[in-house]
Amino acid sequence: MRLHVRTSKGTNDATVLHVSGHLVVGDAASKLQENVTRQAARRLVVDIASVNVIDGAGLGTLVWLRNWAVSSGRKLTFANPTARVLELLELTRLDAVLDLCTTEEKPVARLAGSSASIQCCSAAVR
Repeated sequence: MRLHVRTSKGTNDATVLHVSGHLVVGDAASKLQENVTRQAARRLVVDIASVNVIDGAGLGTLVWLRNWAVSSGRKLTFANPTARVLELLELTRLDAVLDLCTTEEKPVARLAGSSASIQCCSAAVR
């Protein structure tokens, strides 16, 4: 399955990138990097709720994006990891490095033009 990225506007001028598919070595990792780094917003939320497969290259991409955000003065949050992805992040201890918001946390970002809300911590859109 290919990686798909859809962009929408959240609250407080945050850009939300909805990612679905497989985040694996090859084009998928570079596609996510390109989609995130071309955003002008200072606050970015990468919704990974629909990422059903992630490998080492995908995990490396998340770390690369985190480092890019820090060096460019942006706020980057990864929201809604599936149980499987969250388990991998915990096993690799990346949960302590990445800004993560799980679905148990309070929903705060309302998607533009949609009644659906994205579940993420308030820090993601401040």
